[in-house]
Formats: sequence, structure tokens, C-alpha cells
Amino acid sequence: MKSSIPFQPKSQSSKASSKMSSKMSSKVLLLLILSTMLFSCKELEKALSQDCTQTKKDYQAAISKEGELATTIKEDGPFPMALIFSQDSVNQMFAAVADNDIDPITVPLGSLGAIFGVGGFDVDLVVDPDLPLIQFESVADCETCISLEMSFGLAFKIEGESVGGAGTAKCHFPLALKSEAFEYTSFIGEFNNAVCTKIDIDVTGSLDVGIPGLDISVNELIDLAEPAVEDVVNGVLQNDFSETELFKLESWKIGKGDVRLLARGPILNAEQKTLTLGIHTNLVRPLDETVALEPSLPEGADVGMQFHPELVQAMIQRMLSEGTMSRSYDESGNKASSGGLFEVSFTTLEQSELEPGLLTAGFTVWRTDGFLCGSSEFLVDLGVSISDGNIALEAKNLRAGNTTGAFGQLVSTIENWIGGQFIDDMINISQLTFNYRELNLPNNKKASMSAETFRLEIGGNGFNIFLNLDQIL
Repeated sequence: MKSSIPFQPKSQSSKASSKMSSKMSSKVLLLLILSTMLFSCKELEKALSQDCTQTKKDYQAAISKEGELATTIKEDGPFPMALIFSQDSVNQMFAAVADNDIDPITVPLGSLGAIFGVGGFDVDLVVDPDLPLIQFESVADCETCISLEMSFGLAFKIEGESVGGAGTAKCHFPLALKSEAFEYTSFIGEFNNAVCTKIDIDVTGSLDVGIPGLDISVNELIDLAEPAVEDVVNGVLQNDFSETELFKLESWKIGKGDVRLLARGPILNAEQKTLTLGIHTNLVRPLDETVALEPSLPEGADVGMQFHPELVQAMIQRMLSEGTMSRSYDESGNKASSGGLFEVSFTTLEQSELEPGLLTAGFTVWRTDGFLCGSSEFLVDLGVSISDGNIALEAKNLRAGNTTGAFGQLVSTIENWIGGQFIDDMINISQLTFNYRELNLPNNKKASMSAETFRLEIGGNGFNIFLNLDQIL
């Protein structure tokens, strides 16, 4: 007996097997896709996390040296800043602080009879000194000395009669710079150490005064007066003027007031009739760049200031370091109230390579948290002009430089930083530095100065600003 097996078409069995296999393959494929996606996300997250870790290290390294202050200030160059004074400006300041009202001084010369054998006439000499006029002339064997010329009126009093005269004295005296810690530098005229090298006397009045028996020549009268005049001039310089503080250089009133400024020198240029002071600060400048100590001034300028842009760069870095400028900003370049999207470091300020008369500032924008960490360098040009007697800067041509990390995808958002708070603050600090006006005189007087012209030069001279000494208040 044959057993019978129900007939099953071959095609139906194949379909069922294929369907089951297809279901299993889809599950495996989905599992593989999910596993791959999970692995990729973890790897991506790991990569981005490593990116942020490295960016944080790089950022901290970049700002670790920004704004450092030195504990000592050296005596010699290179100098990042210099002040150049004209002869006229120093005389203006001297006239403002010196005693212009010098009373006439009477000196008994003795009896003409005892001196010349012409009778018993007593002679008194009245010397009426004017304010000395400082002159920038070289003095042999004294690099820090400058000359002065003092004019004076004379009157010879003989038996109630008066014979007029006049004269000048040529002297020189040392200049000294005295610093008080890191607070200020005083510019001192040491008139108490003055040396007079020449006395010229001219008898302008007639010796025919109608005194019987008086027979004396002009030359004899001059010879009689010269030693007394020299004593009077020395006495006025050493006693009336003594050590006169002509002016005082104080530090910028910027930020928390920790930046100090001290002057060195002076350097006299007799040909240009200028006196130059090299200026140091306690800002640490890694490149230690220097100005060229240019001694000349344009015609009509009273004071010149030279700045190397690296000094302003260091000032901005200090303001960031001490918190006067924020390091944290939003996507518009405005200060973030509590932890911004970006942090900032300041890298450079120098003469623009694109166009004469421009400065170029460089800064780096960092993203150290969240996804897309990294950094991007930016450059912005600063146009220079004079406004209301001060140097004014204007930002333009913001552009991106080198970029690291995933942050490159966000670079385009920085374009609207011109007009934002970071660039505005950077410009304000630069302007405050360039517009240094802390030239103060004794008795709470202050020299009011305004910018007349400026010159931005490549090759060490730096940024030159020329000022008018408008008035002393």
C-alpha cells in the first residue's frame, strides 16, 4: 500500500522561505544601521569632545601671558614710546611754574674813591632780572645740561644820580629726571647747580651826571659791576629758582590704574632745538619693539609723541587680563552677561600691509564649550584721523584668517562684529593710549594739548603724533 503525501506546489514553499529570509535580513540590516549610527555618534561626540578639550588648552595658553606687568623697569632702551619737546614748549612750562616777579636787587659796590681814586662817591648797583630763557644748546662735558640766558636791567646809583644799563648772562644747568616708585617722573631744572660762563654789560646812560670830581669811564664802571652782577645772577638762579619742577609725567588713567609709565633721558638735540624723553612702561612686551627716537618736529609743533603699536597691543591685552574689557561675547560681538558663545584673545596691532595710513588689529575668537569647538583668527583695519584735537580710530575690513577645529563652520557669524562692543572697546582703549595727556605742572596746573597732525610710518618710527601746547590751566 502506497502512502500518499499531500501535494504541495514547489513555488509556494519557495515564496514562504524567501519571505522569512527577507524579514530576517531587514532586521539584521536595521540592527547593523542602528549599530553603525550609534558607533558614529559616539565617535563624533568623542571627536568633538577632544576638539573642545584641546581648544580649551590652546585658549588658556594664549591668554596666560597677556597683560603681564613687570616688577622692574629698565633704565635704557629700547623704548616703546617717546616724548619730544620743542624749546618754546619748555619755556612756556617754565614761565608757568617759575616766579616771574623777581624784585630788583641792590648791591653796594663801595666807594669810587677807594677803587679808582676819584673821590669818596659811593656807588650802588640795582639789578632787575628777567625770567631766564631756556636754550637748547650743547654744553661741553655735560650731556644732561642745557643753557639759559638771563637778561637784566641795570642802574648805577651815584650820589643820588642814576646811570642806566642792561646786560645778559649766559649760564647752563643740569636737567634731572626723578621717579617716585612707579607713580610718576618729574622733570627738574637744577638751577641750584647753574654755572655762568659769560656776562655782558652795556652802560646805556650818560656818565655826565654833573657830579664834581667824578671822572670814570664806561669800561671802568663795567669792570666794577661785573663781579656783582655775576653774584646776583647766581643768587637768583640758586635761591629763587633752586630746583624747579618744570612738569611731571604721570601714568594713563586707564582701567584699574595698574599700568605705569616712567621717563628716561633726557636727550638734547641742539640742531633741532628739541629735547627727547624715552618712555618705558611696566607692560611686558614680548617683541620688545622700539620707536626710533626721532628728534625733529614739524614747524609749529610744540610736542611730539611716538608710539610703537606693540605698546597699544600690550595695553589692550592688559585691559582684557584685568577685566576692564570682557573676554566673553555673543554672536554679535557684544559682551555676554553670563558666559558667552565666544572668548577672545588679542594678538597684534601693527602697520597695515594693505594700505598706508592704516593700523591692523588682530584677535582670535574661541569656542571652548559645546559642539563645534575651535578658534579663528581675525584681522580688522583701523583708519586714523584727528577729531576735536584727538586721535580717532575707525574699524573697517574685518576678515577671517587661520581657523582650527569645527569652529570653522561658524566663522561667517563674526562678520557683524564691526559695531559690536569688543571692537568698540578695543578702539576706545587704543584712543586713550594714543591720546596721552598726563603732562602735569606744579600747583595743580595742567598742560592742555591738542593733536595737530600725525604720521604713521613703517620701519621703527611707529606712530608719530604732533601736538600744540594750547594753554596751561
